[in-house]
Amino acid sequence: MNAIKVYAAGHRTKRIREVGIFALQRLHKFGACKCIPTKLKGLLAAIIVIAVSNMPADADDRLTEMVKEARSAEAQRDYSNAGMQYYSILQNDIIERHANVPNAIKSGLARRAAACLTIAARNDMERISDYEGWAHSENLNMLEKTWEILQGIEPNNPTWYYLRSTRACSQGRYHDARTYLQQSLRTTGGQPTVRQKSKALLAHINKFADQDLAKLNRTDAYSLQMLMSGQLDFHTGVDHSSPSSSDGGWKPDTISDSERRARDAESHGDYGAASRFRSGGTTVQDGGKYW
Repeated sequence: MNAIKVYAAGHRTKRIREVGIFALQRLHKFGACKCIPTKLKGLLAAIIVIAVSNMPADADDRLTEMVKEARSAEAQRDYSNAGMQYYSILQNDIIERHANVPNAIKSGLARRAAACLTIAARNDMERISDYEGWAHSENLNMLEKTWEILQGIEPNNPTWYYLRSTRACSQGRYHDARTYLQQSLRTTGGQPTVRQKSKALLAHINKFADQDLAKLNRTDAYSLQMLMSGQLDFHTGVDHSSPSSSDGGWKPDTISDSERRARDAESHGDYGAASRFRSGGTTVQDGGKYW
């Protein structure tokens, strides 16, 4: 919060100075300063500065007020609202508007958003039943977007790549998870222990990532085959081929990855995990047990 205030105050002071200098330059250009005594010029400059300093609050002041509101929500333990506000300030008022804000402030806002949304997402896990699929909670989805933003702000920090990989694993997206883990291992900053975790998880999922990639390639090849044969509508993606046709080509898997893993969990008597796989609300622990 202090960093936001310092940035806003410094930016406002700079704006006042620039406007004052600009006004005097314009007066000089039109010859007005030639007939004005030196002392009067100084007085005029002071008047300009005072007038500019009393102008309505600009975007920097608005940014400070919004951060205050987010901090107030956080102090009241309204973590979902606080996290959403921090995220909104960062994404809508800074990133999308290409605001000239130091990375340290962006990082601070993003980290506060991640901290609040993590608590809110955990509360969702405890509150929402398995069959409702807590993984579809807005807090969790927003948390993943925050990790992605932090990945851009702190590209040399392995933590955000690693966290995104665990989320991808829980959804059965092993090829994406491997990409994130490889990015994590290429970093040189942050905590070395995170890179160690990334290395261990990468070794664990490598074969599943290979299977995932092969499956994606087969699906792409099949879709291209259908498109070239005129059986797949390019605009709608609808397969116009007959259900009974037997051209001997490869067909996409009829059982989804999540269903396969749910059946694996059931075979081990873990019906809770099976329910979570089917609802989309799996945990990292579930993903580590059933592949």
